[in-house]
Amino acid sequence: MAKAKKKHAFEDIILADINITSQEIINDAKKPILATEVAEFDFKSTFTKTLDAKAGWASIEINVSVKPKLIENKKTKAEARFIIEYLYIAPNLENFVTENKKDGILMDGELDEWLMQSAISTSRGLIFDKVQGTFMEGAILPLSPPQP
Repeated sequence: MAKAKKKHAFEDIILADINITSQEIINDAKKPILATEVAEFDFKSTFTKTLDAKAGWASIEINVSVKPKLIENKKTKAEARFIIEYLYIAPNLENFVTENKKDGILMDGELDEWLMQSAISTSRGLIFDKVQGTFMEGAILPLSPPQP
């Protein structure tokens, strides 16, 4: 009799909720800038993961700061900041986590990567949409994962 293939948690995963808990697009009050003055953008992002394997859910909160780099290296205090939370439901999540005293709770690497890439790619689209029509127009979050 052939062994059944181990099922991956992400085969049954559901993105149950996306919540933009905070968004600010702040132009420089003393020297407002226009989109035409922006040469490129600097991104800083961090994340926090929380999970309850027995209950079958994981959440990721991504914090993103976007600062414009201006043509001619002018200084500005303009910035955009976003906090986006994702709630994933995975009925068999407890099969893909381990717990030990040294490292705490660890998620299977493939599942962990899948969840992060899902949150990052969705955040890219959300932020791109939110900055349209502002001086931050065109800002798109890089594909590189944020720092924990």
